Amino acid sequence: MNYMDLLPHQLPFRLVEKVDTYQPSKLLRTKLNTQKLYWLDNKEEVPYSIMLEGVAQTAVIFIQLETKPLQKNEFPVLGSVKSDYIQKAPLYGGMLSFEVKPLRIHDKQAILEGKVTSNNKIIMGCILTVGVQK
Repeated sequence: MNYMDLLPHQLPFRLVEKVDTYQPSKLLRTKLNTQKLYWLDNKEEVPYSIMLEGVAQTAVIFIQLETKPLQKNEFPVLGSVKSDYIQKAPLYGGMLSFEVKPLRIHDKQAILEGKVTSNNKIIMGCILTVGVQK
């Protein structure tokens, strides 16, 4: 299965490059090479919103793996987010890792714990809700 086919986002707004680890019911970790963010002119660090969107896109893939793929006329939605921005991530610092773990999943709705790391350092942690809308 090509995990990336589960993500409706397209470049340059696709912020997940590849799936690194999937453990059913436990964890999904994805990666993004920050050089893919070349379109962020005059930035020295990865914006918070980009990191949050990377976690949300990872959550979109995870919820489909845990339930079922999006159907025609369905689209993913981000509900709420509670996050802690711990430190800055250099824009051209290598790879960003986005990770989600389930706290609760019901049908096509989930509460997930998310994390962003770079060079084995935690950049951001969050709790987010995601779902599917028709």
